[in-house]
Amino acid sequence: MPNPLIIKNMYVPKVGQGAPMRDALREAADTWEREGHPRLQLWRPFGGPHNSIVTIQRWESYARWEELRETFPENPVLRSLVFDQIYPTNASAYETELFEDLG
Repeated sequence: MPNPLIIKNMYVPKVGQGAPMRDALREAADTWEREGHPRLQLWRPFGGPHNSIVTIQRWESYARWEELRETFPENPVLRSLVFDQIYPTNASAYETELFEDLG
């Protein structure tokens, strides 16, 4: 059985955009799930930039994520969500980390 994968993204809002970013990421969580992909979990870190939000997405394996990831930018719903709702609230590009469960 393949090892599960966790994808962690850190979003830092522009000043005054914390609530709109949170709303956009909540919509993202719902959208990923509606599109048949793992739901995003939203976490508030207690360190780091003010009002930042971390998303955690749990995939069954790196191979499954790798198989689908090239299709995400082609999906008009996911593309619009990122470029029209999330990016406008970001202070800068979000950071991504991947973690593979070694069991």
